Amino acid sequence: MDNKKLEKLKEKLLDVRGKLCGGVEKALKECKDEVKGGVPDISDDASRTYTRNVLLNLSERERDILKLVELALSKFEENKYGVCDSCEGKIPEGRLEAVPYTKYCVRCQNEMEGAEKKQ
Repeated sequence: MDNKKLEKLKEKLLDVRGKLCGGVEKALKECKDEVKGGVPDISDDASRTYTRNVLLNLSERERDILKLVELALSKFEENKYGVCDSCEGKIPEGRLEAVPYTKYCVRCQNEMEGAEKKQ
């Protein structure tokens, strides 16, 4: 892969990281705002509990993606970006463009998902 494409993928990762960090901060602010809201009635309490659970789940998923983004960015420094963590083969450009923080090539990802389904 040429340097221009690598730089474009790195910019994409930095953009994802920026959006995720902003999303986590927004979710935390919304949770804090809910607590300041005063004494809710029963229906408000149920709605807030549901909303809080959704925000916490999204934040957990976002944190997981953020870890993958940070790992991918560190691979740029080691000149290992685009190398599968499992088989050490090259990850196709199309896959990197679709999921720039992926750790695995399609074959290894499918094998891992197949093994998880069997458990």
